[in-house]
Amino acid sequence: MDHLLKIKDQFDIQIFDEKQDISSLRINHVCFCGSPRKHPDRDNKIILVSDPFGTHPTYYEFNLKDISLVERLSNEVTMDGETAATARVWVKKGSVAIHATPFIVEDISISTIL
Repeated sequence: MDHLLKIKDQFDIQIFDEKQDISSLRINHVCFCGSPRKHPDRDNKIILVSDPFGTHPTYYEFNLKDISLVERLSNEVTMDGETAATARVWVKKGSVAIHATPFIVEDISISTIL
């Protein structure tokens, strides 16, 4: 989460303050939850992994300028002790983002379809 707090200073992302009115935020924003990651190539984007320890994780890619608020959530922990920080990210409605689902390419046989 420390990385996310550093992003706040650089890109004017606000950390949740209980004094803020979430109901008014919902009018112009949509929230997404997941584990934030630094984009591998672009400093102006962030990756949000929706289920970092799941078998079929998906991720979102957002422009930092489209994020208005970040709420820190509890960490996810595996049985092996691996942890991932999670957050709720509020993104402006109408923003362009990417929702990706990685998969392994395999041969498709007729028996797997039927």
